[in-house]
Amino acid sequence: MKPRFLLFLVILASPALAQAPKSLDLFVQGQGGYRAYRIPALVVTPKGAVLAFCEGRKNGRGDSGDIDLIVRRSDDGGKSLGDPQVVWDDGGNTCGNPCPVVDRQTGTIWLLMTHNPGSAKEPELSAGRAGGPARTVWVTHSEDDGRTWARPTDITASAKKPEWTW
Repeated sequence: MKPRFLLFLVILASPALAQAPKSLDLFVQGQGGYRAYRIPALVVTPKGAVLAFCEGRKNGRGDSGDIDLIVRRSDDGGKSLGDPQVVWDDGGNTCGNPCPVVDRQTGTIWLLMTHNPGSAKEPELSAGRAGGPARTVWVTHSEDDGRTWARPTDITASAKKPEWTW
């Protein structure tokens, strides 16, 4: 059996509470051009859309290599999901560790992420010997309820101490 992430949603203000929670396959290993999916994160927007983020790992389950940051969207409270959408693909580099934050006042969805050279392995990154910039911190955002995303911006200088590595 292929590993998969399942989504369980219970809407507290709904009469559906008496029903059993529904499960959906969010990301299935080997589907969508990715050999593995890891590091899931979920948010519900002020308009009720469910956004499921994940790392799409093209060549395996490891923490380095060609890794894209992807999202799937549900506009019906989690009953169904749209096709995966790539939020950030930087060729053979690693884009990952999604951390979504929803501004309930403005509706803006902020997505913090990390990036590192795809050729750098975890021991090199941890030791600060990645042969270039180690892991960096980035942010993107959506102002249309998660349908489109701004180009990622490097915020490493304000978000990470110089001595921090991995």
